[in-house]
Amino acid sequence: MNSPFAALLRYLASRIRPLNLFVVAAILVVLTVTVGGTYLILGKTGGNYLATAIFSATLGAILGLGWPNLKRALLRARSPVEVGEYLVLAGEAFPFKVLDGPATYQPPELVLNTTGELVLPDILRQAYDHMVERMKTYTGEHVLFDGQCFVMVGPPMIRRSWETVRERPTVIVELKKTTYYIRVLCRGAMAQELEDHISVDWPLSVPSIKNLRRELVTQNDDFSPFLHPGAGINLCLVAYDRTGRPWTIVQRRGVGIAENTGTWAASIHESFSLDDVTAEGTIDAFSTAARGAREELGISLTKIEYFVVGIDEGSLPGARITRSGGFELVGFAETSLAAERLEDTRFRGRDKFESAEIFAVQLSVESVLGVLIKAPPRQWFTPALLALLETLERFRPGSWHRIASELETRR
Repeated sequence: MNSPFAALLRYLASRIRPLNLFVVAAILVVLTVTVGGTYLILGKTGGNYLATAIFSATLGAILGLGWPNLKRALLRARSPVEVGEYLVLAGEAFPFKVLDGPATYQPPELVLNTTGELVLPDILRQAYDHMVERMKTYTGEHVLFDGQCFVMVGPPMIRRSWETVRERPTVIVELKKTTYYIRVLCRGAMAQELEDHISVDWPLSVPSIKNLRRELVTQNDDFSPFLHPGAGINLCLVAYDRTGRPWTIVQRRGVGIAENTGTWAASIHESFSLDDVTAEGTIDAFSTAARGAREELGISLTKIEYFVVGIDEGSLPGARITRSGGFELVGFAETSLAAERLEDTRFRGRDKFESAEIFAVQLSVESVLGVLIKAPPRQWFTPALLALLETLERFRPGSWHRIASELETRR
């Protein structure tokens, strides 16, 4: 069929995916009531009915087809997070660069392509081989597996145009496969006990662990995959109590964690792995979230939503470089587990060693503020802090400004 009507049908079908079907259903109900009411009030004439029906149908089409852009604009207007800027809370900047958001990303809008194995420069290969041998004799309490993970090998491409179906992907990232040992060597966030152990008999031809990342980054004028070697997600878990109030859990990273030991984090912090790769060779970030919930907390998720894309840079421009971070998807996830049982999750996950403490916190301004007074924002893993605050903002609009104002008065 090549008729104009068939072309119109194909176009409308292509636009169905980004629509929020609940909103469209609500619009149809409102339009039906409007048409019926107008028909009864203005008179049962064909002209009145036809004019109202045409106007209502046109308005419905505009609202329906434009809903993704409208929703994105509303979310951004309600949030203090600004695209292209560093996260700011209570007048203080944090080294998290916001690339896009706040928004609500559908799975097709997050295109995370995997393109083979990361090629290592000679000095990093020597450092890695040395680390492998040294870790065979490590008997300390820190846990570090040399499993497969992914690293970003080019700057993310952000598209904000919704004009054509071809341009629908909002975030496009190219990733290559590497291992956790490589990531740890490049991040500069290694636990001191591990660093001391690995540094014994360090190869003379290789820069020290503290200088290795700087040497790797300066070897190439183009984008370096060692600049931001992490790639993963940070989610704020949401559960509901018997009265329907939302709760979450926050955690302090355990002493057995090899990186960022003792920092505070949100509910789910997970790196992309081979388990998340689809048949098309892309990373399914929603699968990453479900896997992270199972492994860290031993629970299943009923809803997953990403709302911010950014890079955790580890340090602000001009500041002393202490560590590097990586590409992060930030969001929230709901579970059917009752809020009253949230704190039990620290004993359920396979990776329960990652958490030293878990606290159930009501998603209210007072409760979250209490947490941030006890554990100030500087003690938090920055993407996790953003996940907590932006999730709270969605349940309690205006909460971000209230928390920021209160924290600023206490500085």
